[in-house]
Amino acid sequence: MRLPYLRDIRRSALSFGIGGLRLLPSGSDGEMLAGEHLDFDQSPCLCPREPLKAESVFENPMGLVSHEGLAVFADGKVIYGGQEIGEISSGEKQTAVIGGRIVIFPDKAVLDCNEKKLVPMEITEEYGPVAFESGALKTGTSETAFSPGDGVEISGCVNHLSNNKSLVIRAVEQDRLVFDSEAFEEGEEQLVTVKRRVPDLEVLCESGNRLWGCQGNTIYASKLGDPMNFFVYDGLSTDSYALEVGSGGGFTACSHYSSHVIFFKEDMVYKLYGTKPSNYQLMSAFIPGVKKGCEKSLVTFSEDMYYLGRDAVYRYSGGVPENISLKLGRLFWEKASAISLRGRYYISAENEGVYVFDPQSSAWLPYGAEEVCGLASFQGQGYLLDKEGCLYRMSGSTQEEEWSAEFCPFADTSFSNDCWVSLVLGAEIPDGGWISVETRRDENSPWCRAALFAGGRSGLFTASIPPNRGCGLLLRLKGGGRCVIRSLERRYLRGSGR
Repeated sequence: MRLPYLRDIRRSALSFGIGGLRLLPSGSDGEMLAGEHLDFDQSPCLCPREPLKAESVFENPMGLVSHEGLAVFADGKVIYGGQEIGEISSGEKQTAVIGGRIVIFPDKAVLDCNEKKLVPMEITEEYGPVAFESGALKTGTSETAFSPGDGVEISGCVNHLSNNKSLVIRAVEQDRLVFDSEAFEEGEEQLVTVKRRVPDLEVLCESGNRLWGCQGNTIYASKLGDPMNFFVYDGLSTDSYALEVGSGGGFTACSHYSSHVIFFKEDMVYKLYGTKPSNYQLMSAFIPGVKKGCEKSLVTFSEDMYYLGRDAVYRYSGGVPENISLKLGRLFWEKASAISLRGRYYISAENEGVYVFDPQSSAWLPYGAEEVCGLASFQGQGYLLDKEGCLYRMSGSTQEEEWSAEFCPFADTSFSNDCWVSLVLGAEIPDGGWISVETRRDENSPWCRAALFAGGRSGLFTASIPPNRGCGLLLRLKGGGRCVIRSLERRYLRGSGR
């Protein structure tokens, strides 16, 4: 048998950049199909995340929020700064920070971070028998939880029905609650109820030193500087505020943004401009909003707002939101929460693990597979509370963990006669670290190790690739330790076509 004499078999090389995650059917060289424990600390190089450091363990975790300290909701309790503060109901919590306080719904409670105590927002007291004066209610007791400036509802009057009304307490004097002059019809009642009512807010935020929130289709704002009072109407700039909108569907999130407050539904937003009730103006826009149950995915940093919509993650800069998760395909995530950390966006969803987005490169990476109950950032550090109740700091651990990066197929259809011979990595491998190069021809083939590089050195590392002429190639890098991969180069032989 006579074989052709190959006169010019040329060696060639092709370098490619390291991209982010791409979950669509086709991807460019350097983009990834999957991975674990990756982050952008050395971007544009590929590197693993900082290992998580276990801080504490809690039973029945419910959530996590930060303000001058970390507040953990677990086992029906509020734990702040490692100290048990008070009891709350079970289930998910909606929170907002105003001043030195953390507001907690649906419990309608305020965590005073300075006094380290839990205070109820809604107060109901019964008095009897009582005497109504022209401008006061004589309760018969000097003990009361009400304060001057509280907006209250008085009910239970049967002898003088006109005294059942909403008023503002002007002063508290021993056994008397003082109101405006000539507020009441004078007389006596056997039993009356005085209540400082707070709406059942489903989503909430702070803006302009007011607590904002939504119940059904109604937008509420508290009295200026006082998150306890939502029904004070004195005709002043400090008054509470309420407005009902006519569109269908409930509100899914709200947040301060730029010079206004923005209220989200799933398919539209309302923007409220102004500085006081007399000049508030509400404008609407039909743009993608926040997905129901994903209000905690809403994070603002670097003058942009990020959130999870119905089927994508969006970046909002004041106009039409930009879909930044196109390379991840349509997303059907649920119960998402997120934080910003070191200029990046970390988002977790139920049964989906944690992903990180880098605005500089517009790329995504798989951060980890942790099932998250809460995320928070405090003093430049990220914290993660998993569903098992373990609270982790997202840096600072001295332990090493394994990481992996599986790349999209290298299908050299334009060079079907080429044959891979090696892969060259420009990398730094610390002492105790390692990098394994693994390949396979298709998804049904097992992974085969092509090379294993030990730690303690940096430079170029060459891995020989098994013959694979004319076919695609799947490549996976696995490693341990804080490795840094700065470059990747494919080397191949140009065949004859026979």
